[in-house]
Amino acid sequence: MSVVSSQAADKPLKVFILAGQSNMAGHGKVEEGRNPDYDPKKQGSEPEIIGGLGSLRRMVNNPATAAKYKHLVDAEGKWVVRDDAWIYSTTADNKKGKLSVGYGSNGVWIGPEFGFGMVVADHCKDPILIIKTAWGGKSLGVDFRPPSSGKSKFAGEPGDEGKCYREMIRIVKDVCANVETHFPELKGYKIEFAGFGWDQGWNDQYDPAMVAEYDRNMANLIKDVRKELNAPNLPFVITSTGQLGPGTAGDLAALCEIQMGMGDPKKHPEFKGTVASVETRGFARPAKESPSDFDYHWNHNGESHYLVGEAMGQAMVKLLEQDRTIKPSVAGAESVSNGTGVARIPIAALDTGKGNFFDSQSFDPSVLVNPEDPSQLIMFFSAMAAPVARGQQRIGRATANVSDPTVWTVSNGGKPMLEADAKSWDQEGSGMRCDSVLYNPADKKLYLYYSPGTHIGLATSSDLGLTWTKHPKPVLSPSKDESLNHQFAVMKDGGVWHGIYSYRTGDKILPAYRYATSTDGISWTKSGGDVYADPDGGRYHEFHQLFKLGSRYYLAYESGGDDKDWDIRIATSTDPEKGWTRSAVNPVFVKSGVAGTFDCFHVSTPWFINIKGKWWLFYSGARDHAQPYVFNHWPMGVISGIVPSP
Repeated sequence: MSVVSSQAADKPLKVFILAGQSNMAGHGKVEEGRNPDYDPKKQGSEPEIIGGLGSLRRMVNNPATAAKYKHLVDAEGKWVVRDDAWIYSTTADNKKGKLSVGYGSNGVWIGPEFGFGMVVADHCKDPILIIKTAWGGKSLGVDFRPPSSGKSKFAGEPGDEGKCYREMIRIVKDVCANVETHFPELKGYKIEFAGFGWDQGWNDQYDPAMVAEYDRNMANLIKDVRKELNAPNLPFVITSTGQLGPGTAGDLAALCEIQMGMGDPKKHPEFKGTVASVETRGFARPAKESPSDFDYHWNHNGESHYLVGEAMGQAMVKLLEQDRTIKPSVAGAESVSNGTGVARIPIAALDTGKGNFFDSQSFDPSVLVNPEDPSQLIMFFSAMAAPVARGQQRIGRATANVSDPTVWTVSNGGKPMLEADAKSWDQEGSGMRCDSVLYNPADKKLYLYYSPGTHIGLATSSDLGLTWTKHPKPVLSPSKDESLNHQFAVMKDGGVWHGIYSYRTGDKILPAYRYATSTDGISWTKSGGDVYADPDGGRYHEFHQLFKLGSRYYLAYESGGDDKDWDIRIATSTDPEKGWTRSAVNPVFVKSGVAGTFDCFHVSTPWFINIKGKWWLFYSGARDHAQPYVFNHWPMGVISGIVPSP
């Protein structure tokens, strides 16, 4: 049943404008994709087949991806047609109707509008109208040039300057003024401009001068559009021009950084809370997995186009919920369960994208009950600043009441507690990660083990982590067959210190875990050889936690890879140096898979703690996209009721 009724008078119709060049127009193939068995010498062999590589149909049909994309089709496998979302597009002779596939450049394919609309419509309690204005081969420097930027110095045909900008505004106003003509079922609805999505930039990269003024032109476009539409705080979502993937270089890479900076409140404080940038480089797929080798059009990959739109929609929803323009009509992150009826809860104080020292990631939690005040919890965590996946890594501290482990306050005035020292050995990488923290009753000190790059360091504190003293040298260094030691999980059992660490060799990345032991937490002896590797194979072994329940040792660890979802698993043993076996129920915790949630795509860096008889799992979630997993915002979350068991 349609959400639209005859009682529509004065009800709002949320209008979202999407604009840009050819990839906004849409070149994502829906049904046909690359035939992996194509043989040009074989009669009847076709280069493309229904459900082939890179098609959206394949994502729905492939068992490995069907769970994520099954909501795009109905019970008969037909593409969903929304009853609460409409679209008017300049593509395919101004095609219009209810939102579904087919609003791409040729009236068959998709652009970002499909993923964007699916997410936004799910979160809006009111019907939405998308107005898409997109033309291929157009620049911001000339074609979309906003009035406030003035006359350009770039060559072009008379009348080209600002032509697409003016046409965009004209179409938006015309459609809104005649919405009942275009969509009779929307008669009586009141137009409300709700958001603007921008996906453009390819043509500007070819002129360094255009790249140099892209920031100013983009800022002017935002301001001019808001003025034209009389919507002074209209939310804007801006994508990076990411179709060449993480390896993007040169002027295009510089352009991507400018685009990502538009949503950075440090660079544009005037847009704080109303403009968001979306990193898309992780959505690129190789030509061999796509319908074509036209990299400038995402190789015509349907998944790539969908993911760009989905990420834009998620960013838009976040902006709208932030300023209370809309309220979610579906479950938000705070009420998404793990199949147990227990909520996954994002920790607000450790959310990313806020311009702080954990703007990109808050992860690697170590949580303990305050040994001097059992009513309080203390957390130490790794933090990565912007930009995503490449920012400086430091270590932070936060506190909470035992009565509510979901509400935290960042210590030290919101600043990090520990960072690499330019004059010390630990200035060997991109910062320092928090491996594990424990309290030693013998000397009443906290011991914090950290990974700055190749070796393992140690810092101790006598005041519950407010000030720290670093050990002058690494406490664990690579053996002859290791190129790197990383993520040292340490616990103390009586007078013995046990440690399990990750490592790399010249040709193997985090292939397994190894063991070391100590009598003082400073001088460590390695056992030599691997003590545990996940039976699934081909997965990275990185952050983990070591603890003991009764006579059994537990290893809680993250597991994933460049082509695999990250999840949380458990292995146990009665001897930490040997005999580790994976628990019967694994993984114990997985991604939510729900669009718009903070842990939609991955979960990682687990820390279990029993607080007054109740188990809590602290972890980090990826909310931007699936792969590459590193190009994500990774905010912190917590869930109760996930019990570690053998």
